[in-house]
Parts: sequence; structure tokens; C-alpha cells
Amino acid sequence: MKRHAPILGALTASVAFIAAVPVALASDEPAQHYDIEAQSISSALKAFSLQSKIQLIFGERDVVQYQTRGISGTLSPQEALQRLLDGTNLDFEFTANNVVVVRPAGGKRHQSSTEANGSSGERLRLAQAGQSAADHDVTISEVIVTGRLIDNVSMMKRGETLRETPQSVTIMTQQRIDEQRLGSISEVLDQAPGLSVEMDAYNRPSSFYSRGFEVSNMQVDGASVGVNRSYNSSRNLAMYEQVEVLRGADGLFAGSGDPGGTVNLVRKRALDHTQVLINASAGRWDSYQADLDVTGPLAFDGRLRGRVVAQWHDKDFFYNTAASNGRFFYGTVEMDVTDSTLLVLGASQGKSDEVASLGGAPRYTSGQLVPGWTRERAVVADWSSWNEEASEIFTRVEQRLGERWKVTLSAMHEELDLYSNTLYIVAINPLTNLGVVTTRGNVYDPQTNAVDLNVSGKFELFGGTHSVLFGYDSYKTRGDAWGIGSSWDNPIPTLLNPLDFHEDTIPAPSRLTKTWRENPITQQHGIYGRVQMQLAQPFKLIVGGRYSSFESSSDVWWAHNADGSLAATPDSVASYKDDSIFTPYASALYDLNKQWTLYANVTEIFKAQADVYSGPLPGHVMDPIKGRSYELGTKADLRDGRLEVSMALYYIEQTGKGEQDPAYPDTGSNWRCCYLDLGEVISKGIDTGFSGELSPGWSLFGGYTYNENENKREDVPLLTLAPKHMFKLWTSYRLPAFERKWLVGGGVTLQSERFVSGTVATYNPDTGLYNGPRVPFEWGQGGFTVWNAMAQYEISDSWQVSLNANNLFDKTYFAGLSVGSRYAEPRNVILTVRGRF
Repeated sequence: MKRHAPILGALTASVAFIAAVPVALASDEPAQHYDIEAQSISSALKAFSLQSKIQLIFGERDVVQYQTRGISGTLSPQEALQRLLDGTNLDFEFTANNVVVVRPAGGKRHQSSTEANGSSGERLRLAQAGQSAADHDVTISEVIVTGRLIDNVSMMKRGETLRETPQSVTIMTQQRIDEQRLGSISEVLDQAPGLSVEMDAYNRPSSFYSRGFEVSNMQVDGASVGVNRSYNSSRNLAMYEQVEVLRGADGLFAGSGDPGGTVNLVRKRALDHTQVLINASAGRWDSYQADLDVTGPLAFDGRLRGRVVAQWHDKDFFYNTAASNGRFFYGTVEMDVTDSTLLVLGASQGKSDEVASLGGAPRYTSGQLVPGWTRERAVVADWSSWNEEASEIFTRVEQRLGERWKVTLSAMHEELDLYSNTLYIVAINPLTNLGVVTTRGNVYDPQTNAVDLNVSGKFELFGGTHSVLFGYDSYKTRGDAWGIGSSWDNPIPTLLNPLDFHEDTIPAPSRLTKTWRENPITQQHGIYGRVQMQLAQPFKLIVGGRYSSFESSSDVWWAHNADGSLAATPDSVASYKDDSIFTPYASALYDLNKQWTLYANVTEIFKAQADVYSGPLPGHVMDPIKGRSYELGTKADLRDGRLEVSMALYYIEQTGKGEQDPAYPDTGSNWRCCYLDLGEVISKGIDTGFSGELSPGWSLFGGYTYNENENKREDVPLLTLAPKHMFKLWTSYRLPAFERKWLVGGGVTLQSERFVSGTVATYNPDTGLYNGPRVPFEWGQGGFTVWNAMAQYEISDSWQVSLNANNLFDKTYFAGLSVGSRYAEPRNVILTVRGRF
């Protein structure tokens, strides 16, 4: 085998297979016996080449998403290839030089979303097998092929393969999402190794945790969109091709945030070949959903392409009364303006109306669950609502400068209109079983603008090829938030036993009035850069840094005039600005051999505390939280890149986080004060992962993580909501029997215990209020194991049906503890029919 040096402006392609003897013209080959089992198209084509002695050429990115049921029998080469490629959008052509070219139907290599948004260089495979003259054994030799990647926005802008990324990264692909029938971003992240999801009092994904810290940063196509939980929880998975998770500090590209990690959402791209995808599903609790995804060339010989995605859903929940219905639309067009200029435009709009639940399972003030409460019960009035409408427009322009350099400009504008008004019962007295009946309502309309401009390229120096990336990004989020107060013409109970509650116990409010108001504004600007240097053939050094400015302001009104209008001046005014924040980045990689890479990484990140004041009153804004992450690990590409494994040791330090100062009582309008510096907190552990094809037709995905975190000052756990042990596994296998039409799969999530603790005020019989002495409480969720299963049958080349069973053994456990206690879904099944044309 000979390794060829990379050509200027070219990216190294994957290993290719080629033989050493001539072959006959493929189209003239007689029929012969083939025996190729179910597996990926890539490996099946190589098996075909071995058995037919015919040379094949195909692009790895064109075939990576496809599987074949295999073939068995006496067939001509044409018949064998046709059957192998059944159900895909691939075609083949016999050429005059004894080569068969496999490519997308229509004759052009299409750009998959994975390629366009961050995978490695194009994997071009040449498959051919022959016989040695000595013993007639089949021989396979290996060469390296080079080729220019048409479009490489890169995963999170890094321009690296997973093996070259010196941090722990998980990619949740479309195939993985479809197999387990994951319907939302939170469901995807809940299945991602190393992450845990905390549901809030509204049964929405409040927080994602990794390595003992919150994952508070989100990116779309590599561009930061800020920290906005309300909008991020509203993003519809239908518009994204895959979800990428980086664990650890990401201050270089994310800016402000926590050292837990970053989530990057990869939008679906318009393809240059026609494809129609249809999904329809029905599940337990009258859950129905339909999706339509259409893409293809529009004009100019495929230089103008489009894609449209539409979704509709209507479902009830496993607990009483709650229900949801909505619709979603996403559209994008892209055009090759010139051979070196790409323009992308797109928009999305979604609306959802929900009869909403707030509070979860009721607890006594002591923390104990109310006896007799079941998963199916809920404090939900038939008028309780959570209604939202989210929209987005975006654009991206890519300009190539020669073979080595590229300039990328991305911009987006997002809007969310949210209205909620819900009823709930709190502070339940264990002596009387009575709790306070109250409502919570909000109106929130944030708008976010984000832009990212970067330049990337390669250059040669001192005999090595190096890469560089530098750019500017910013985002700004602003909007008004209002509190909603409810009132009734007729008196309603002020205390109620939650076990006596029904959906019509409390009538709809007679009047709704706006109470408090807040107008938060958050903006961030940053200049970032990184250089990857090839110091020697097996050794790479990556250095970089980010210079950021962060600004936040917020005015809060609590008082109102007699007529209900807002007071002239706010009760609380807060502003914060820091324009001198530098976060460094350094990594080193060493290739142990062709498969294994060893890496070390040091990254930093900061997080502003604009709403956190240190004492004494009226207080001063606390300095930003600083985090630093150390990571030592190894990664490998096994089975010719079809199986990826990783293992890492990490150690994270965080300083400056504020916590409530017990020396200061509730100060009314000065609610931002006062806080103490939590001191140094640390998090350390092990992070492992694996994904890919274990053998032909057998895929494996998952990982084990161990986390230990503590507050050095108090020597207590920093985040008790983060489990110490977590293991996730998903596997699928195509059965060799029944013409390989059956695909079966299963998975498991194992998670150790977690808990919350604090103090709560007791009932005061003298006042009739819960303002008595505070007592400690603690409740938690013990360790649990949840199993899932799937069976899929291919009805024809275009249609398949699948059945997913989630929480197979009906485990009862809590998915949320931080605010209320949210039960996870009981056992449920979903039947899905998919069509692909």
C-alpha cells in the first residue's frame, strides 16, 4: 500500500479497494451465483465486486444512508446490482472502460445534509476484485484517493472528522432518529449518550445536563443562536437532518455558556435529485402525526433546488385532560449562483395549541407525594392553555476563493409568540390534604437576530499542510414578558384537595389582566480564530481563542396605576456589560496508527450573571462565571470507518457562580440581591461512546458516562439532578431470513439515582398562610432501567411499516424533579408507515 500526499486544495478520501487483474466488460458478463447478506450499501457493493470481479466506483456520501436486503441466487450483473439498489435513490451505469459507476438517480452526486454541514472529506470508493495468478485466491489491495469536497460547512464550523475533533462528540443521525421514532429534540437528546433531560413543571424540557453542568448553548448549522429556553424547546425536529452534541466547554464558538456542552442542529438541505418522503403514525392516547418531505431540482439543470417539509399532529397525553395539536411548515431553496458561489434561503413557521398541565405530581410541604396519586391524574382545567407560534427566516452565502479558501455568511431572524395560563395546587398541608389553588399566566414574545461570518482555508508551511478558521458572530435577543392575573365573578375555592380535583372543578376566569412586566435584552459579539498545524505526519496542534463582549439589560415593573396601566417608571432596573472577555483554546492530536488517535484538550468558557447581585443592598452585578475543561481521550475508526469508538477522561473547574445568600431576606423589588460566590466547583469523570456498524446489517449506538461533581467549599455535590452513572444503548439488526425484509431493534437506558433538596415554609395556623418556620425537604428518583424495542417490515421497495414500543416493561419513574415532579410516559406503542419515492 502506498500513501499519496494530499494535493493542494484537496481533502483525503477514504480507503478504496482495487484489484490487480483486468476484467471483462461488465455488461457482457454471464449470470452467476451471488450470496450477499443484508448490510449497508457500501459494504454490499464491495461484496458484489469480490464475487463478480467487476470494478465499481461510488461516492461514500451518496450511499452512506442506504441499506440493502441483500441478494441470493443466479443473476446477471445488471440484475444483481438492480436488486442490491432496490429501495434507494441510486442508479448504475456500465462504462466502456470496464467500470460500473454507482451514483444518485439523475446522474449527479447529491449533497447530503451530513456532508453539507460538517462531515469529513468525500469518501470515494473504488471496488474491484480479481484472482492472483499463484493460487487463485481473491486479493484486495488498498490505496488512498484524493478529491475536493464540493461543500464543507463542517460540523460546528470545525472542518474536522469526528476522529479529528479533540472533544467528545455524538451525532444523532436521521437513521437513528427514524429507527427509534424520536419525535422532538428533547427526545433525541434524551437518547444521546452522556446527556440527561430535566422536564419542568409544564412538562417541557427545562434543562439538558452533561458532565454535571447544564448544556445551555445551542447552535443551528454551526451558528450560535443564544440561550433562550422558551424558543429552543419550541424548535421542531422535522426541519433538521441530524442533531450533534459536543460535551465539554465550547467557549471558542459558543461564547457565553456553561462547560456542559453545546447542541448543534443541522437543517435539512435541498437536494439535486427528486425525493419524496411520507410518514404517518398513530400511537397510544390518540396520538396522530403526519409528515411530508419533498425535495428536488427546480430549474437550471439542478442548479436551483428546493425542499418543503410539512407536519401536522394531534394528540392527548397519558394524564387527564391535557392535549395538543399543531402544524408546522419548513421550506428552503438553494442555488449555485456560480461554480464557486452558493446561496441558501429558507423559512419555517409553526403553531401549537395545548391544554396544559402545570405542577406535576402534588407533594406535601414535607416533600412526600400525596398518597393515592397516580400517573394518570393531573391538575388540569379544561381552559388551562399553552399556545405558541414560532417562525424563522435564514440565509447563508458561501463563496469559494480558489481551491483552498471559503467565506461563509449566515444570518437568521427568529420570533416566538407565547401565551400560557394554567391552574395548579401548591403547598399541600399533610394534616388537612388541602393545598392553595392558584394560577400562573405569561405572555412572552422574544425575537432573536444572529449572524456569523467566517473565513476558512488551508496553507502549506515548513513541509506541512495547515488549516485556519477565523470569524465574527453575534446574536441579540429582546422581547417583552408579561405576567397574567386571573379573576372570577363568583368565588372559587382557595384551598382544595388535589384528589378531589376534576377538569371542571374551577371554571374559566372571568377576567385576565396583565400584572408584572419585564423587557430583557441580551446581546453578544465575538471574534474567534483557530489554527490547526501539522507539525509532523502523526502530530497536530490546534490553538485558538475568542474575544467576546456581552451586554444585558432588564427593566421590571411590579406596580400599576389604579386603572391597571403600567407605572411610569420600572421598579427594578438592571444592566450589565463586559467587553473584555478572552477564552483560549488548545488541543493536541497524535495518530497512533491508521485507526487510533490520542488527543488532549484544554478549553475555557464564561457565563455572564446579569441578574445576580452580590451584597450589601442594593448590590452589585457579580463577575461572570468562568469554566475550564481538561480532556484526555482516544478515538478510533474501525471496520474501514464504519464503526467509531471513543473514550475520554475529563476534569472541569468552575468559579464565580452565585448562590442565594441566606443572610438577606426577601427584598421585594430588589429580588436580584443578594448572592454569594459559590467558590470553586469541580466535575470529573469518564465519557465513552460507540456508533456504527458492528457487522453487515448490525448497527450499534450508545455509551457509558460516569460523573462526580462537588462544591469544594462545602464538599457537597454541585448538581444532584445529574446522575453519577448513565448507560445508553440502541442496536438494530436486519434478519437474514424472510428475504431480509425485517429489521428489529432494541435499546436500554440505565441511570443512577438523583435528587433535589432545600427548605420550605410550613403552614402558619395564626395567619392561615404558609409563612411558618422553614423545614428541610428532600425527594428524588432512584436508579432505574428503561427498555425500548422496534420492529420494521419492508412492504415494498417504497413502503415500510414499523412498530415502536417505548418503556417496554412499564417502569414508573420521574422525568422531572426540579420544579414539581413529572412522571415519565408509561408503556406506549407507535405504529408508523413510511414511504420513499
